[in-house]
Amino acid sequence: MDRPVRRIAVIGPPGPCRRPHARRLGRALEVPVLSVGSLLEHEARQGSRAGLVAAGALERGELVPDEIVYALLEPRLATMRRGWILDGFPRTPAQARWMLATPVATPDTVIDVDVPIATLLASLDRESDADLYLAHLGVLVANTAAMLDELEPRVRVRTIDGAQLSPELALDLLHAMA
Repeated sequence: MDRPVRRIAVIGPPGPCRRPHARRLGRALEVPVLSVGSLLEHEARQGSRAGLVAAGALERGELVPDEIVYALLEPRLATMRRGWILDGFPRTPAQARWMLATPVATPDTVIDVDVPIATLLASLDRESDADLYLAHLGVLVANTAAMLDELEPRVRVRTIDGAQLSPELALDLLHAMA
């Protein structure tokens, strides 16, 4: 039996609360999860031009230039014909517009993982650079409302409590999307 193609973008603050939801959804839907952060880190370790630019931006607490992210994402998404979970993208209104204008990158659903800032800060390990994390978080918070304004007219958007990590959450999300 053919499964429906599902394309889901999971957005929210960087940290340990968004990724588990993306992974659970990927397992439940039997589609690959593509983490933009992991993709950029991989490119940086490989020493590619895109990776070096990404590493520099991330070290400064900035977003990686859109052109770099688009060039890495589009060919990967094009190969995922059964669907995908995109973890950590989009982060800006411009990226949301790119998704809507790029057929292989247009999601069916966007899940906004909402997590209280106190929960996020408590989850940081002692080795983390809290100032850098807060800079990343500030960029995201500044863009989220405008980004969702771009997406909501054309894409189903669901907000979930990101601090809730129950095993049933992925199933609840699937039922909410039906």
